[in-house]
Amino acid sequence: EVTYKPGKEAMDNAIGKDNWESAGISGDRTQNLLWRVRYDNYNSCHPENIVIAIGINNLISGKDSPENTAEGIIAVANEVRKQFPESRIILLGLFPSGKEQQSKVRTQCDKIHDILQHHRFEKVEYINPTKWFTEADGTMKDGLYGNDYIHFTGEGYKVAANLKIEKLKIDTCVLEDYTKNAMETCVTKFFGPNPNEIGNFCITGHNYITKNMFGYLYTLKNGDTLTLTDNQNGTISYKIYHKYKAKANQTYGLSQRTNGKREVTLITCCNYSNERLIIKAREI
Repeated sequence: EVTYKPGKEAMDNAIGKDNWESAGISGDRTQNLLWRVRYDNYNSCHPENIVIAIGINNLISGKDSPENTAEGIIAVANEVRKQFPESRIILLGLFPSGKEQQSKVRTQCDKIHDILQHHRFEKVEYINPTKWFTEADGTMKDGLYGNDYIHFTGEGYKVAANLKIEKLKIDTCVLEDYTKNAMETCVTKFFGPNPNEIGNFCITGHNYITKNMFGYLYTLKNGDTLTLTDNQNGTISYKIYHKYKAKANQTYGLSQRTNGKREVTLITCCNYSNERLIIKAREI
């Protein structure tokens, strides 16, 4: 669902104004969306991809348990699969809420995702987006949520993907916008296509040693792996094949000549910001 103006602007910028449509209504619960998918004329269109995010209003209304909410999410996913048999269906469930990992609503969100994780879906790809928005200790990343820790800020809507590098214990979102504020929040897209599309998706981050940043990027070696997850292509694994330093004004690391392959380039400052450390990885 995208029912808030900053979210619509983020989607227009990321995908294109006429390339997507929102079926969400503010305040939606699973039963509302299920009814519309089943009885409205949604199946008169034939989308290539369908992304489902629903359930938080069931919890904050206080009328549905995590178990009942999970059951509703599963019912929505199954009905969407039935109505759109030719579409690719990606289920995000619900986005995390609550500032702290032990908050009541976060515990409920985690319970729902545990149920979804263990459910056997048919022709539905389930992705848990929780770690896209949280620090290693489970606390919400600064700047992505409003004060209620339910609704996204403008930056929160710009989360483009999730980057995971197990060797460095990095598990973080990648923001769409390359801005000063975004760079202080987490790593960001710097250049290239949308995540996990053909071409060279370039990610930049400060060389801080905290907050899932790139302070230990220099320890990576050829052969190490990383994954990138987005809500269009799912999770794709990449293997590092080249590591080098370049002057700040040298841009050949951003080249989109990938011979039709998917690539990821990681970039951070080094040598007192006089150079850039470049890590290049190719789809496995």
